[in-house]
Amino acid sequence: MKKLILLVLLATLTGCAALSRPEVTVNAIAAPDADQYKTYVMMPADEKSRGLEFDQYVALVDQALAEKGFIKVNEISQANIAIGLTTNVGDAKATTNSGVIPQWGQTGYRSAQTYGSVVGNQYQANTYYTPTYGVTGYMPYSNTVTYYPIGFALGAWAKTADGKDIRQVWNIVASGNSRNGDLRSAFPKMLRAAMPYIAGDSKGMIKITVPNN
Repeated sequence: MKKLILLVLLATLTGCAALSRPEVTVNAIAAPDADQYKTYVMMPADEKSRGLEFDQYVALVDQALAEKGFIKVNEISQANIAIGLTTNVGDAKATTNSGVIPQWGQTGYRSAQTYGSVVGNQYQANTYYTPTYGVTGYMPYSNTVTYYPIGFALGAWAKTADGKDIRQVWNIVASGNSRNGDLRSAFPKMLRAAMPYIAGDSKGMIKITVPNN
């Protein structure tokens, strides 16, 4: 069962895209009877995930599940679903934006007026020009931003009616972009964005704006 959870969750996270921007992409799906399964045991999808940081993620997930009425147990024999968690920090990617910036300045003169006067036996004249302004040229610019795709997947499995196999009850994937690849600081916000859709159906991929606080 653990191997199946590992394969499904890692496959789900593969290719997760676009928290350099405060935006999380959430994709959730659930079986029609998902609400019937509330007692769970938690296990990492990848045994290599075990560690202090992963334990923090699990604690946050347990808290979110408790708020939605789930009950955690320690033995799989006491649970009606097994929930697997896997996280992902992808390799650095770069995106470049380029274009031109208009330069503003004097383009010529709209009119000219000459004023003269006689001083003694001499005539003195001064001409005043009214300038016009507009775009005088363009300055090119280029900006490269490096980011890391980050995300997590949370899935629940239950035994089939005959008890001979397992089936997926629900699955949720949350992904985003981080400028430094720090999933630890981004995870609470991403989980909060995804929480309303745990054990539910998002009807496809949706984008959720994450508050800064």
